[in-house]
Amino acid sequence: MPETIIALARYYITLLFGTAIAVSFAGMPRTRKNYVAVGCLTALLFALQLICLKTWGMTIAYKLYPLLSHLPIAVFIAVYLKRPWLISLTAVFTSLYN
Repeated sequence: MPETIIALARYYITLLFGTAIAVSFAGMPRTRKNYVAVGCLTALLFALQLICLKTWGMTIAYKLYPLLSHLPIAVFIAVYLKRPWLISLTAVFTSLYN
């Protein structure tokens, strides 16, 4: 049980860090509203991934990971932050390698 909690905490922190890097690369204005929006997005994505993990298991959840995390972050950057799709996708892909 403690190993599961530690693994999930590490996973959530990694998700939060990757999201923070992606929105930073996209040039997100540093306002409280934007920080709250990114925090809510990250919590929502984490909950969605946990539901997927419990419903279909690790194999399917691992295969769906890009659709469950990278795509929503790119959409968030394009729609909420009003950035061009090229900037949005570049920010997400660049954050993958940092």
